[in-house]
Amino acid sequence: APLRTHFAASHILNTCSDLMASPAKRAKTEKETPFDESLVTVDVPDPLETLRAEFDGDDDEAFDEEEWLDQCSEVGVKGESAFSRNTVTIFYDGASVGSGEFFHLDRMESGNFYQECDMESGELQTIGVALFERDGATPKLQALKRLGPAVGEDGFLYLSKWHVDNAKLRNKVFGTAGEKGESESAASEELWSDVSSAALRKLLTTTVLAHNWTLVVYIPEADPHLGAADANRLRNRRNQWRSGGAAPTSAEERRLTDVAIARGWRLDVTPFLRNGFQQADELLRVGSVPYFFASYDLVSGGGSPTTTTSHRQATALALTPVPAPSEPVRDEDLRVQDVVRRLVDGTGTASQVRTSLRGLLDSGASLRRSCALQYYICNYLQGVATQPEGGSVGIDVLCDLADERREHVVNHLDPNDFSALTAAAGMYDETRAAEVATVIRKLIARGADPALPGRTRGLTALGHFYRSLASRRDVAHVIGFQGGFPGPPFANYAALTLAGEMLIETLLTPTGGTLTAADQEAHRAYLDAKPGRQNHHRGLASTTTRY
Repeated sequence: APLRTHFAASHILNTCSDLMASPAKRAKTEKETPFDESLVTVDVPDPLETLRAEFDGDDDEAFDEEEWLDQCSEVGVKGESAFSRNTVTIFYDGASVGSGEFFHLDRMESGNFYQECDMESGELQTIGVALFERDGATPKLQALKRLGPAVGEDGFLYLSKWHVDNAKLRNKVFGTAGEKGESESAASEELWSDVSSAALRKLLTTTVLAHNWTLVVYIPEADPHLGAADANRLRNRRNQWRSGGAAPTSAEERRLTDVAIARGWRLDVTPFLRNGFQQADELLRVGSVPYFFASYDLVSGGGSPTTTTSHRQATALALTPVPAPSEPVRDEDLRVQDVVRRLVDGTGTASQVRTSLRGLLDSGASLRRSCALQYYICNYLQGVATQPEGGSVGIDVLCDLADERREHVVNHLDPNDFSALTAAAGMYDETRAAEVATVIRKLIARGADPALPGRTRGLTALGHFYRSLASRRDVAHVIGFQGGFPGPPFANYAALTLAGEMLIETLLTPTGGTLTAADQEAHRAYLDAKPGRQNHHRGLASTTTRY
């Protein structure tokens, strides 16, 4: 399941109410007055009371506490999985100004960590697989390992929602009348950060959660911070996918949206940075979402407002930037994909498809923008090709047209950093190793470069292949196949699996055998996902002399 959208605004104050008169005077007073953390409180409802409030029995049926206690843990309400869920209300000076939501798992009492995550939600399944091995105790990331073994013990906490509404906060502190100036805007942003940071620390260290978790994870969500103009631009950008959607966005509008996303995303995570959270930049290098995490020791070590990182210090911390969202596919490029699909499913011959594509290219379509070669390879290798001219004929059709137009698609990287070789490697499984190998050989013959690294992640096609294999093994553990995916009913399945992997690995290995740093990291993840592979794999990946 796709994760939540991670967009933000250029400035959170765009959504705030106007201030009363004399903004400069009040801003000066606010700046000089130390923040009073005692005005910030958080409320986590008793899980039994939550169930009582949601009870929907008949008029003559009373709420039986004993009957419902089994659905409660110390920290929240249980669902079908071993996770407990609860909500948070944030108060400032007695007024409700924000809310949150969390999921908690006692790993000491759970079984298969991946399965528990998957039972709760697709989002948690993605998070669990990204951060830990299937036991839920062994970290995958070096940054997690550096925090010590305690992060794999006891409680795992996912803070799924966290938002302090600056409009409500400003209304409480300043009222709604008047205009705000630059100095007061900066002061108000800092107050928002102070309140959110203090509330977060209190939730994690003073409520029922205190000492009940060892690792907490958060994914920035900045949509709530968008001002009206940024929200409208972003809405148009999201809708610009099919005919009848929003009008095409200009380059300047896209630039403004990218700036808003970057600044707002950074603002959303500032209270977390102030409480010792760290960025999982290893995952960003392979195209994941921006996870932030902290151990209990990191958060509780902050202690008080005098020792916790300030708002200005947090905003100055260096972070790995989150890639901007990819551009929507143009209508004419979508039609290119539709025509290519005819070549895949056998409803059009190579000659017919070539003629149709030439017409689309003459009208402004692009083989590169449409990622036509990647699209063809993925669909062909899914096993749906039925046309009689040979399975990989589409590669020749598309490469010949690209050469005519000088588009050079064979080494083109799509918005996900996938080349045609990467697309082929990602479609590998034990049942179609020969077909994948045929496609890879043909692409290399047409000029595909196995040493081509991605723009942002540094992974070559071989690195993506390793990642794909590791992910397949993780998914197998999620659905309960401890030995991996079940194979065809023949005794030498394991040997064929190993042979297939070695074949693709050999084809994708760059001349000289040198791997990028990202490829080396992917290779280690591949070995970790296959116990015993270091001893049993006789292919190139088993030799550490490669790097």
